[in-house]
Amino acid sequence: MKRFMYALLAAAAIQLIYFVAEFASGYVKALMFRPNIANAWESAEMLQSEVAFGGTFSPFLIPAAFVGLTAGFWILLVAYKKGVRARKQERGI
Repeated sequence: MKRFMYALLAAAAIQLIYFVAEFASGYVKALMFRPNIANAWESAEMLQSEVAFGGTFSPFLIPAAFVGLTAGFWILLVAYKKGVRARKQERGI
C-alpha cells in the first residue's frame, strides 16, 4: 500500500507540473503577444478563407493518463524493491 501511495503521489506531481507548465507557457505567450492591427486589416480577406485544422483530445484522457502514470510508477517501484531485495539476499544482509 505504501508503494501505491508513492506512485499516486508521483503521478499527481507529474500531472501538476505538466498543467502548471502549460498554463505558464500560455500566460507568457499572452503577455508577449503584440497585435499588428495594420497588417491584420490589410489581410482580412485572406483570413476569412483560412481554415484551422487540428485535433483536440477527450477530457476523459486526463484521468486515464493519471491512472496510467500511477500504474507505471507502481510497477517501477515494485521492480526497484524486488531488485533491492535480490541484491540484499546476494550479499547475505
